[in-house]
Amino acid sequence: MLFWAGVIVALLGGIFVLIHAFNTHIAWGIACLVLPALLLFFGFTHWDLAKKPTLVMCAGLGMMLAAVRA
Repeated sequence: MLFWAGVIVALLGGIFVLIHAFNTHIAWGIACLVLPALLLFFGFTHWDLAKKPTLVMCAGLGMMLAAVRA
């Protein structure tokens, strides 16, 4: 159950980071769509813009990791 809650939280955070990526530049948005790992990179390199959704995405990833380790 914790794993799926983490998936939902990470997905929501990722969607909002993706929105910020498209608002920054269309190339960032397309790159993040093609390579989803770039969402974390974008979030950390544009910390002032995407701090909250990046933290939400990381919290969801942490929840998934905690569920797998349990």
